[in-house]
This record gives sequence, structure tokens and C-alpha cells, in this order.
Amino acid sequence: SIPFMDQISLKNDELKKEMSDFFDKILAGNGPKVLIECDLEGALIKNFIESLDLNRLGILYDTGNANALNLDPIKDFVLLSKYIHEIHIKDRSSITGNTNRLGMGDTPFNLYKDIINKNDWKGPLVMETPTFTNFFEEAAQNTNFLKNWLKEAWYKWELYL
Repeated sequence: SIPFMDQISLKNDELKKEMSDFFDKILAGNGPKVLIECDLEGALIKNFIESLDLNRLGILYDTGNANALNLDPIKDFVLLSKYIHEIHIKDRSSITGNTNRLGMGDTPFNLYKDIINKNDWKGPLVMETPTFTNFFEEAAQNTNFLKNWLKEAWYKWELYL
């Protein structure tokens, strides 16, 4: 995956052109998928991906980043779901942009549960969380939140947790 955020945002038309040319060269033919993580709203990401028409280019969707950027998860997920190949489960504040322990910020996880189910999205979910000062405590708390969220989101996950 390649992050295109902040100083290397695809909001920069020169970078967008450069990356379009780069992806055209390296993603032709067969091989692994490359996922991009962007700070753009869904329609702009969709336009970028569709303009390239490369079946090896997809999206890594980050719940926390989308929240911190005040993007519309319902609108964006509907537009992008067929291009999303991985979701990062992260909790970032829509006010400060700070990353929080899962469930301690204002990322709308219940809304994401509904969006993912409604769009019948299937793919890997990756927990992306801070460690703060106690890695083990944070890992335990975040894992517990994710297990409970998955049980609520998809009853079939109970079989695996």
C-alpha cells in the first residue's frame, strides 16, 4: 500500500500526473495489487482509479483517517466499495486529528458496521492503533474492542474469535 496524504497528497495535480504515469508503467499486466490510501473524498479517488483503468490498483480505506478528514463514510464507501481491498480499523478524532484507542474517539464504528454489511464488503480488516506508553495494555484493549465490534458486526465472526 502507498499512502498519499499530507505533503504527498493526490490533491497536487503534478503529483497525480506523475503517479498516473508511474502506475501505468508498473501495473500493466499480471502481478500483485497496489493499494492507495488517500486524503481525497471518494468521488476524486474513484475518478483517479477509473482514469487509469488498471485492475491491479485498489484502495486501502482507513476509518480513522476518513473521520479525521471529515469525509462522508456513507457516500464514499458506496462509491468506492468495489475498489476497496483492505480496511484499516483506526480511531482518530474529527476535531483534533489525534489517534485514540479504539472506541475512545469519535470514529463512527457502528456506522461502519452498517455500511460494510449493507455493501456486502469482504476483505481484510487491519487494526491500526497507537501503543502509547504500554504496548501490552493497548494491544489488549484494542483487540477486545475489535472482537466485540466484529461479533456485533458479523455474527459469523463469532466462530473465529
